[in-house]
Amino acid sequence: MQQTGISDSLFLKMDDESFNRLSSYVTKEYGIKLPPSKRSMLESRLNKKVKALGMDNYKNFLDYIFSEEGKQSELFHVVDLITTNKTDFFREPAHFEFLTNDFLPQKQNEGKDLLNFWSAGCSTGE
Repeated sequence: MQQTGISDSLFLKMDDESFNRLSSYVTKEYGIKLPPSKRSMLESRLNKKVKALGMDNYKNFLDYIFSEEGKQSELFHVVDLITTNKTDFFREPAHFEFLTNDFLPQKQNEGKDLLNFWSAGCSTGE
């Protein structure tokens, strides 16, 4: 696609329809939920890509990435931009604070002696 001279300083806002379309796709295909509170994150991660493709709005951008040509050349890169590529075990400290401060003391008060936990694989091996 050709550049259209869109200014690098222009920050594109995502309209409701485009946000819902992209959010629904990512949830359906990858199981990643993107609630409305994630819209600004999506905009900041995708803005450079939208402009690099010469687009001036998200509707045209999504039409392109969901086209046959876009699926082959850009969709993978867009999904990579959207996803959080950090998978270490302690990525979300609040989860462990909840475990140690709330969940485990409650189970101990209930007389639970044995608890089983499962942890998905992490890139750092935990």
